[in-house]
Formats: sequence, structure tokens, C-alpha cells
Amino acid sequence: MSYLYSQEARERISALGTMMITEFIEEVPHAFRKSFFDRQASIPGFRRGSPPEFKEKQRRLIGHLAHPQPGHKSEADWQAFASLWVAWAKSRLDSAFPTADTSPQLADAGAGFFKRLAELYPDASRETVERLATYSGFAEDPAMQAALNSFHPASTLARDRMIDGLPGRLDKIEGYFDLAETAAEEIAERIDQLELTATVTTEAVEQMTANLSGVHKDIAEWRTALQSVDLRLEQVSELAQSTGSAQQEASTALADSDVRGELISERVSALAAQVEDLVAERARVLVLEEALAILNARGLDWDAAAANLASLHARVNTQESRVVGPSHEVGGQSRVRLIENEATGPFVEINSIEVACRVIANNLQASGVVKREANSYARHILAAIICGQLIQFKGSTADLIADAVAAAVGGAIFHEWRVPVGLVSEDAATDCLEVVAESSGCLLLKGANRSAFEVYGSAIRDVVARRQFATSVNSRLVLIASWTHGPAAFPDGGTLSELGPVFDTDEFAMRGLSAQMPLMQFGQLTVDDWKALHNQAENTPLALLSTLRERLGQVDFAPGNLWLRIADRAYAQLRLVLQGPSERALHTVMKQWALPWAQSLGGPVEALTRSTTELLSDIDADAVHAESVE
Repeated sequence: MSYLYSQEARERISALGTMMITEFIEEVPHAFRKSFFDRQASIPGFRRGSPPEFKEKQRRLIGHLAHPQPGHKSEADWQAFASLWVAWAKSRLDSAFPTADTSPQLADAGAGFFKRLAELYPDASRETVERLATYSGFAEDPAMQAALNSFHPASTLARDRMIDGLPGRLDKIEGYFDLAETAAEEIAERIDQLELTATVTTEAVEQMTANLSGVHKDIAEWRTALQSVDLRLEQVSELAQSTGSAQQEASTALADSDVRGELISERVSALAAQVEDLVAERARVLVLEEALAILNARGLDWDAAAANLASLHARVNTQESRVVGPSHEVGGQSRVRLIENEATGPFVEINSIEVACRVIANNLQASGVVKREANSYARHILAAIICGQLIQFKGSTADLIADAVAAAVGGAIFHEWRVPVGLVSEDAATDCLEVVAESSGCLLLKGANRSAFEVYGSAIRDVVARRQFATSVNSRLVLIASWTHGPAAFPDGGTLSELGPVFDTDEFAMRGLSAQMPLMQFGQLTVDDWKALHNQAENTPLALLSTLRERLGQVDFAPGNLWLRIADRAYAQLRLVLQGPSERALHTVMKQWALPWAQSLGGPVEALTRSTTELLSDIDADAVHAESVE
């Protein structure tokens, strides 16, 4: 099916105007438009790949479509618009959208295309298909309109989906009703219990009130008796003063009165204690009355809660009857913030050493490295990848080079972790490895020396160490790290340099400003693991010479057993991957593996540097001699 634009279609689209054409193009996914316009010829005065250049390219294309120009330029503009039209269709339907071919366009091509579209996407809405037809390259005719009318409107599709989902929602509503009935029965039982408790409390309060009434009567009687005693005492005193003869009798009566007074005092004290007890009981009665009032008020609240529950059921019924579109929820925050990178271009299948080197070298050149050095460093990097080691970059362009290598070997998805300052445990790195273990082709640690690697990197160190002893641990996952510079970072990478080569990007020879850079490529490993890139004969480990350890022994460098294992494997792999004499592999190990680790340990850096320089001089001298002999 050809998607070339007929003259009638061009005139129809141009008549829509700049605004409507812009609106349609803006609906194409930004990622596709960005990569599409980046592939177009650059515009003088704009930095290639920058947002201003992207906007200017899109604006010029829209202007050419709204005001067509004659000649070859117009054909290129309409072909570009056809690509955007296909991208719009794939974003609205799916990636199985029919592909274009170079066959000539027939008169009834539009009707046939949309009939086929109806077979592929029966659930597509009429509005979407009509918009697709408006900006298509097909001429409008009654047959095509009839094909468009065969699609259902979006409202009809939504109604059908709602009807299909009604049985499930009805089951859910019935479950809600069952729960509500159970809750209502429990509330009714609690209300009955509270009413019984309130009745018992009311009876107790009434009994206390009756007892208090009897106590008040007793107090009144004792008060009357006290007043009577006082009157009699007054009478006795008057008689004692007026009658001398009755003094003895008065004294006796007075004694009797004293005894009775003591008895009365004792009784009054007992009554006072009883009154105090009654006052305390009165306080408890008041507390019970307040509790009873609270219970009565809660009864009203429970009535209101029952009413609210009934209202909630009604709202649930209302909400369930509505058509709700799909939503995307974001999970809770994880302890590690990983950036997921997806490949934006076609993949290069990596199934051999040469293909892998070519993809890595291409991306190094796309980052500005000259071709000769890009080819050489690509083989060094690939050797470390096959050995399962941690590839590290330092220098001013470390992050740029690391991104390029990750894109070359990371496959469809690779992850980036920007190491924060001040990590105090290995939990973050452990979480990283758990997340990317099965879903990623590469884990890139940016700024890996912002925190102490010996504190947070135990999990990563364990993976690299196990790989060196023939233990398969995530063998397809490539580990890359970049160093940062500054007072807040650990100098010389700390213990990072024990686990693999360190490449100083400031030593790379870079291209000039006018050099043409190739486009970035994305590699996809198509064999079981990176070791399988060798054929069976090549994959046999070489018998290592003692030259490497002799060189290290000459400068009294004791790097540790793990580093020696890493260096031996790298040396063996470089002898397979590099083209040329084995001394070049030895020089590479001395420079990229030994020197960085010696700097971190405070080892014999100067002696190693001299040994490496002498080895390079011998290699160059042998090469000159070989050329003179030829």
C-alpha cells in the first residue's frame, strides 16, 4: 500500500491551514519527532540536535505543507509528512499499522485501505479514523466515506465496554451490600447493649437520689435535737443562777447534759463523716449522669452514621455506573532512584567480536573520538566486558563516553544510577542489582566515587569477583562506572579501580569542530552471554605467559589476589581480541589496569609508569624494524 500524497490530498491538507497542520503534527509522539527531525539535514545557524533547531525544522516543514513549493523539495516535504502520518497512526492504534510500499496508488486505494483497517482495528473509533483520513494521501470518494462510516463512534464503543463490564461491577456492588448489612447488624446489636446499660445506670442514679433524700431527713432531725439541747442548757443555767438551793441538782443535771453533749458530739461527728461520704457519692453520681448524657449523644451520632452509610451506598452505585478511563498509578518511592533508558533507534545484532567492536567504536566516534583510537579502545572495552569486569571512565568527558558505550551494549533497555554523596550502607547498590538483574542489559554508575565504594559497593564487588572465578552471575549485564572530580569526590576512585580498567577520556584524541560525526547505534546481544561471541576454538583460554607478573615483580607491586585474577583474565582476553603482538595486550593491562590500582593503593606509580613507557618504546621499535624488513 503506497502512502504517497496525491495532488488532491495535498490541496486538501494545504487548505486546512498552518494551525490545523501544526496541531496534527504536535499529536505525533515527541520522541519520534525528535529523532525524525534530528536525521534531517542541519540548518545553518543552529546547533545540531538542539531544541531551537528542532522547532525551526518543524516550523519550516509546516510552512511548506501549508504553502506548497514546486519541484523536488515539495516531494521531500510530503514524504516527511507521510512518515509523521504513519507515526501518528501507530500512536493511536498500534505498531502493527500496515507498512508502506512503492506500488502506484490506485483510484480506490483509500476505500481498500480503510476496509483493511476496519479488519485490523474493529475497536478503533470513527473520530480517530476520520482524522487519519483527513491527513492521509488518499483522494476522497464515496466508497472511502462508506468505509469510514463502518467504524463506530467513540461514545458507542465506550457504551459497549461499559455494558460488557456491568456483570463484574454488579458482583462487586452485591459484595458491598453484604458488608453493609453485616456492619448494620453489628451496630444495631451495639445500640441494644448501650440502651440496656443506660437503663441500668438510670436505675442506679434514681436509687442514689432516694438515699440522699433519706439522709437529708436525718440531718434535719439531728439539727432539731441540737437546738432543743441548747434551749435546755440555757434553762439550766438560768435556774442555777436564780436558785442556790437547786445548785446541786443543777450540777447533776449539768453533768448529765455534758454526757449527753459528748454523745451528741460523737453522733454529729458520725453524721459529718456520712455527709462527706454522701458528697463523694454525689460526685460519682454526677460522673454517671455525664456518661449517660454522652451515651445518649452517641446514640444520635450512630443514627447519623447509619444515614451516612446509606448515602455512601448510593454514591458507590452512582460511581460504579460511570465509565472510567484507564489510569496509571505510580508506585511508592523506592530506596534507589534509577533512570531507565530505552533505545530510540534500530538495533544492531551483536553476534560476533567484530560486530561488537564496530558498534562500540561507532559510538565512540559519535562522541568525538578519532576513528583510529576509537577502534583501539573499543577492543579494550570489549575484552573487559567479556571478562565480566567493571569498565570505568574518568576525565572531563567521562559521562559522555560512558553513555555512548552503554548505548552500544545495553540492548533495548539499560539503567543509570547517579550515585549520591554520603552513602553509609550497601542497601542502595543491592537494590539496584535486584531491579536491573532480569530487565536490563547494562547498569551505568555515574559519579561512582561520590561515596566510598568500599562502603556501598559490596554487592557490585561481589558480582565482579564471582565472575572472575567462573561463576555465572548475571552474565549478560554489563557494569560501567564514571568518575567525577572535585573536593567532594574520593580521589583516584578509591577501591573502584580494583575491579576493572580505568580509561582517562582526556587522553583520547578528539575530532575537530568541522568533522562529521556518525549517528549513535544501539547494540543488542543475540547470543547467550558475552563469552559466546568467540567461536569454540577462540573461546579456549590461552596459556598465560609469566611476563605480566614478572613486570609487576620488577617494581615490587603487590596488588592482591583478586586484582591479579582480574588482570590475568584481561590479559588473556586482550590477546584474543587485539590485533597484533601480545606485547600490546601487556601494555594495555599495565596502563589501564595496573596504574590506576597502584594510584589507589599508593603503590609504585613512578616505577610502573617507567616500565609501561619502556614497553611501549620496545613495541614501537619492533614495529619500525618489521616495516624496514618488509
